Amino acid sequence: MDSLPKRYLRRDILRYGLAGLSVLLPPFACSPAFPQTTEAYDPLVGVEKVIREFHSPANPHDLVGQKAPALFQYNINSHSPRQGQLLGPQDYAGKIVFLNLWASWCGPCRSEFSTFADFQKAYPDDLAFLALEADENSDWKSLDLSRYNFPILEKKGKAPFGFTVCTAESCRLYRKDVEYADLGVVLAEYLYGRQAYPTTFVIDRKQIVREVFVGELWERDIEKMLGKYR
Repeated sequence: MDSLPKRYLRRDILRYGLAGLSVLLPPFACSPAFPQTTEAYDPLVGVEKVIREFHSPANPHDLVGQKAPALFQYNINSHSPRQGQLLGPQDYAGKIVFLNLWASWCGPCRSEFSTFADFQKAYPDDLAFLALEADENSDWKSLDLSRYNFPILEKKGKAPFGFTVCTAESCRLYRKDVEYADLGVVLAEYLYGRQAYPTTFVIDRKQIVREVFVGELWERDIEKMLGKYR
């Protein structure tokens, strides 16, 4: 009779011990500041049936060969189609999608936006650029969006599925279809695996992630992708 409690005790020590290691990691692997939610989630009791649990940042290269995860983030660029709508890569099947994770304070991010705009204008039926604001300290209002013709997705959005993000201190619950102010930051790190700015995911016409670029995309890079997945 004593073996069962001991087995569960060892399991809990391992589980929470590993979670505690995240506190000791260097800054590039630290958890972001999470948006406040109205409900705490107790993993031992449970509030609702949760589909996924996140305990550490994702590896972006693990998505290569997989279907691009859905996003429902608000497009705040009034100079692009579908302004004000909830968008993600799932809305652009049949096109080559460049999902770009960026921050307003990132120089290379701002620099490549002009390149994106040029290609979006030249290949409206073949390419789709989506720029997701993925940093809590980013402020898209500091940019002149009139120069860009593609959707810029702000941090605010609706959770595509129910999930929890657990740190050594607590777990937070995100309910499916509920709006959260900093959801883009959380999903960029825990779903897509943002490690640096900018990071761009190249998604083919069948919604499969084919490549991940860390750093600024140049014209030659986009031309190469256009030829490869045309």
